[in-house]
Amino acid sequence: MNTQLTNKLHKTYPEIFKNGNEMFTYFECYDGWYELIDSLCAELMDYCKKFNREPPKASQVKEKFGSLRFYVWYANNEMYDIIQKYELQSQYTCEICGNRGSIKKIRGWYTCFCDRHYAERLGEVYEKK
Repeated sequence: MNTQLTNKLHKTYPEIFKNGNEMFTYFECYDGWYELIDSLCAELMDYCKKFNREPPKASQVKEKFGSLRFYVWYANNEMYDIIQKYELQSQYTCEICGNRGSIKKIRGWYTCFCDRHYAERLGEVYEKK
């Protein structure tokens, strides 16, 4: 994820991305999932405020096998349910642009792309041969 979007998430949700004096540094995914991650964090914060809970602390946010993985410390089952909802949504969201996509396989790697970005990536793969 680009620096501008990373900083925006840090600024909006320091309770999730700051652990002591350490700020969670980067997201191992493309910009297309920014809205998913933003919505996930907003829902976690709403839940925590409603039930007077400490927000979970992000330990890693990345793409794995074509879907979002949002790893945290200090979460309860309800928080994990919120996280899982957005992880599942990522399987239908292009990681590049945020449009509707699906998990596709490129040279052994699973990714979630819309048809346009999948075609572009295929072109890059075949042009590199």
